[in-house]
Amino acid sequence: MNRRDALKKSALLSAYAFSAGTMTALLSGCNADVKEAGWTPSFVSADQNEILVKLIDTILPKSDTPGASDVGVHKFIDKMMTEFCNEEEKTNFKSGLDKVLADKPEDMKGYMSLMAKEAKISDKLKSQEVDNYKSKEFFTQLRSLTMFGYYTSEEICTTVLEYDPIPGGFIGCYPLEKTNGRAWAL
Repeated sequence: MNRRDALKKSALLSAYAFSAGTMTALLSGCNADVKEAGWTPSFVSADQNEILVKLIDTILPKSDTPGASDVGVHKFIDKMMTEFCNEEEKTNFKSGLDKVLADKPEDMKGYMSLMAKEAKISDKLKSQEVDNYKSKEFFTQLRSLTMFGYYTSEEICTTVLEYDPIPGGFIGCYPLEKTNGRAWAL
């Protein structure tokens, strides 16, 4: 596989991972306020929030960088579900959390690995097995929202990643001779 094919496939994968609600939130600047004291979830129940924190911390655990719950990804997901997702996405997400609550997994890492395997299998069998297909949707939604919330959080953007709000330097007077007499296009 050459570089061009790899870029096309990764762009296509990214497009599939984000729903319309996620893209709306991205464009509107939705982010979780980690410093909010006394926060209570508005979309999920307290039990669902507790399991959500465990799930997101399994996806992105604390190491030399903050974990997902440390930067408020669970708050971000709650806000996304409340304000930006459609009813089908909301129902699927809540039923996925309820399934995890009912299963009461002791080994969260092993449970998440099983969910990932089921998601891969259900991709091939989505027309035959409705339960596995819904499990895939929940896992994919949870993973993409976790990654999206984590990498767009203020703490990660400013202390872990390099951030340049305007890439490249501004050159106010640039000689037109260097651009063959043409102005730059934006």
